[in-house]
Amino acid sequence: MKKLGQAVRMTIDRIVRSRSLEHSGREPESDVAMNNNDSGLPEFFFRHLASGSATPPIMDISRVEVQLSRDGPLGQKGDRIFVPFDEMILPAVLGGEVWQPEFCEFLTEQAAKSDECVLLDIGANCGLITRQLMNMSEHIDAAFCIEPDRNNFSCLQLNLEFSGDMHFFNVGLSKSGGRLEFYRERENCGNFSFNRSAVDGKNFETVSAETVAVESFFKSIAGQLDTKTLLWKSDTQGFDELIVSNTPDEIWSHVSAAVIEVWRIPKPEFDVAELRRKIDVFPNKVLGGKEIASSAQIIDYLSSTDRQHCDLWLWR
Repeated sequence: MKKLGQAVRMTIDRIVRSRSLEHSGREPESDVAMNNNDSGLPEFFFRHLASGSATPPIMDISRVEVQLSRDGPLGQKGDRIFVPFDEMILPAVLGGEVWQPEFCEFLTEQAAKSDECVLLDIGANCGLITRQLMNMSEHIDAAFCIEPDRNNFSCLQLNLEFSGDMHFFNVGLSKSGGRLEFYRERENCGNFSFNRSAVDGKNFETVSAETVAVESFFKSIAGQLDTKTLLWKSDTQGFDELIVSNTPDEIWSHVSAAVIEVWRIPKPEFDVAELRRKIDVFPNKVLGGKEIASSAQIIDYLSSTDRQHCDLWLWR
C-alpha cells in the first residue's frame, strides 16, 4: 500500500490512541491488533507509527484483528473479528462496530416470518453481513457464503467459526464457470469484481479466480436446501443481474426476501426478460429506499451507465 488515504490514516490514529491509553494504564476504547501471519512485524508497525513517521514500512498487511468494545450486531464485547485492511470497511467497523445495518434489519424482519431460514450470501466478502444476521436472528439456522477472493475468504471463515451450520465456497458465480480475471481495488476490499468496469478510474490489481456456473452451483446444493425458506443477499459489483437471471426456479421460488446491489455500469450480458420475471414474483419492491410498483422501473434504472448504484429490496 504505497499511499494511505485519509480514512486509513484516521483508522491508524485511533489504533495508536488505543495503544497509548492501554500503555498508560487506562481502559482503551478498543483493542486492535495487526495480523500479518505471526511474523512479529505488527509491534514494529506500531512503534513506527508512534514515532511519527508518515508512511508505515509494511506494505503487505492483509487484515486487522479487532476486539469489540461493546455488545452489538457483530458480537459481544471482547469478541474478535477480522477485517481486511482497507479504506472503506475497516474505518466503518472501527467507527461504529456495525456494517450496513439497514438491510441487516430488513432481512432480520423478513426472517421472523418463518421458523427456519437459510441465508444465501453471494459476494460474502469477509462475512460481516452473515455474522450480524446470525447474531440478530434466531430464525436463520444456516448460511451458504460464496466469496472468490482468497484474503476475504480467510477472514470470512474466521469471522463465522462461532456459528454451527455454515457452508463456505471460495469461488465466484458466472455464466459458464472456469478461471476468470478478477479485479481488486486496492483501497476498497468491497470492490472486487470479475467485471472490469467496476474498477474503472481506481487503483487496482488484476489476478485470477475460480468461478462456477450459476445453474450448476445451485443444483449442487439444492438437496441441502430442501424446502426451507431462503434469504438472498448478493453484492458482486456488476454480476448480480446475471446471477439472479440464471438462478434455477427451484431455488428462486423459495426466496422470501432479497437484497440485491444494482449498479449502473457496463456489465456482462444477461437475460433481461428473465430478470424481470424473477423480480415480478415479489409483490413488494423497494429501489434505493423508494417503493416502486413494477420490475419495468428497475430495468429502466439499469439502462444507464452513469455509475450510480443502490440496493434493491424484494419480499413476499
